[in-house]
Amino acid sequence: MLLLFVDDTALFSYTKEGRQALLSNLSSYFSLWGIEVNTDTTVVMVFKRGNRQKQNLFYKDIKLKVAKSFTYLGVTLSANG
Repeated sequence: MLLLFVDDTALFSYTKEGRQALLSNLSSYFSLWGIEVNTDTTVVMVFKRGNRQKQNLFYKDIKLKVAKSFTYLGVTLSANG
């Protein structure tokens, strides 16, 4: 799933492979239109209770930071639900 609002984008997937595929597709699409992503402010957040797996996800070849909480459009989201 993809949510877009002005200059914010949120991608959702149930699997790590799906998340990475979404990031790769986003990279291809943005490259086509000459859109740059600020990877310094781009974060990954995995919503999962209990046993967390380390998420190494990349935009192009840049490893993205993992956040435990994030505010999107005024709503604070937390990784633990």
